[in-house]
Amino acid sequence: MRRIVKRKEPVALKEFRSGGGKFYEDLRGSAKTRLRNALFDEQQGLCCYCMNSIVSSEIGMKIEHWRSQKKYPDEQLRYANLLGACRGNDDRPKQFQHCDTRKGDADLSYNPANAVHAIESRIFYEFDGRIRSHEEAFDQELNEVLNLNIEELMSGRRLAIEFAKNWYKKKKLKIQGPVPKSQIQRKIQESQPSHGTLRPFIHVAVWWLQRKLSK
Repeated sequence: MRRIVKRKEPVALKEFRSGGGKFYEDLRGSAKTRLRNALFDEQQGLCCYCMNSIVSSEIGMKIEHWRSQKKYPDEQLRYANLLGACRGNDDRPKQFQHCDTRKGDADLSYNPANAVHAIESRIFYEFDGRIRSHEEAFDQELNEVLNLNIEELMSGRRLAIEFAKNWYKKKKLKIQGPVPKSQIQRKIQESQPSHGTLRPFIHVAVWWLQRKLSK
């Protein structure tokens, strides 16, 4: 999970509300497409929870309400409450479902798009690809509400860690010594540009590199 920087609210969503729209379920057609595109772009093509790839289409991603429509109807059209999520194995049994599909109407302690929640300071990763939190309640939410530690997601995170490790090993071998922090910092910056689509689970690789940077 990585911090999502919310951009300006799409004009289409504003126009829908100003035209009398009150319910998310009534948002359709080009207005919904533009909303979906806006979420996809600001998240750089990654799911808000698992960080796997999403596609800006009805079948390629879901529009997630961090606070559910059922429990918080007043927030169903508030852009700060909307995120782009993967399909989360919505065609499989519940034990394999994850992200928004698994979450349903449940509450989460922290929103990755809320800067005050500082999501990246609240999570870490095990080398087997497991996502964890030192906060017991949030750790439980990662496992039970979002189901982020199923094998297919852990596998993706392990590959991201291996990606970072292999880069570091090659640099170290070439230099015949410790990799300078300036080069690690440059790799971190190159791995997460501010525009364009990001590689799936790339923030896990960035997390590993940041650990090297801090030593």
